[in-house]
Amino acid sequence: MTQEVKKKIEKRILILSLGILGLTGIFLGVCLATHQILNPIFPAGLSLLMLLYWAAANLLPVFRAKIFDGKSEAQKQAYWIYALIDFVGLAGLVYFVVDLDSTIGAVVYAASIFLKKRYREKFDGKEEE
Repeated sequence: MTQEVKKKIEKRILILSLGILGLTGIFLGVCLATHQILNPIFPAGLSLLMLLYWAAANLLPVFRAKIFDGKSEAQKQAYWIYALIDFVGLAGLVYFVVDLDSTIGAVVYAASIFLKKRYREKFDGKEEE
């Protein structure tokens, strides 16, 4: 796969991810406007949208853009740890939005932001010695 084709695929994945986030924003706005926050559809819909975002942002680059080409096993492992931490962080964010009485979800999300940075750097080969 050429660099040009790879960049084109990565751009499409970014646009898809941003589209899902936009759809999530619209979903949140509609649920707030119609007072459907307590409806069971709200957490289910939000969870589904975040799962789709996670898959688009973390799985599509692996299978579609072939980001593992030329990477070592340690770098591949670091990417999967990064993706898992991102999943846990997004789950924490969903929990925080659904249960505003608890800040545990926000703490999990904030911790995941700092923790996954290290694994992303390891995957990219920028790990500090």
